[in-house]
Amino acid sequence: MKVLSANYLDRESSYPWLVRNTEFQEVGHGIVSKMVEATDVRFVPAPAGEQGFGCRVVGEIHGDVFQYGVDGDSDDTLPAVEETEPWVELLFDSWYGRFCFGTRNVENVSKLRLMPDGAMFAVLAS
Repeated sequence: MKVLSANYLDRESSYPWLVRNTEFQEVGHGIVSKMVEATDVRFVPAPAGEQGFGCRVVGEIHGDVFQYGVDGDSDDTLPAVEETEPWVELLFDSWYGRFCFGTRNVENVSKLRLMPDGAMFAVLAS
């Protein structure tokens, strides 16, 4: 399984997202990216090791994941964003350690798009 989170290895990096394959990458390792798109994502409490890095919640990816602008890639690898689906902006409530859309707690999404500026967009699961 793969998990995604903010890049807790370097919070000042221009690569704000970290994807880790739990089968062969230990906590504290992974591939950093400028943009990530994933399908069938569930937000769960971070494993104890990642909480040690200040990461409280991770996204478990149960579908596909695409990483763009991977460390060393040029910015022209970032895809154009097409707004053909009902995307909503997610916010992270750091007080309660959860993702939300308005006042709604979001525990899973059909699609997730993590942008280079840190913004998070999702197609909510039905």
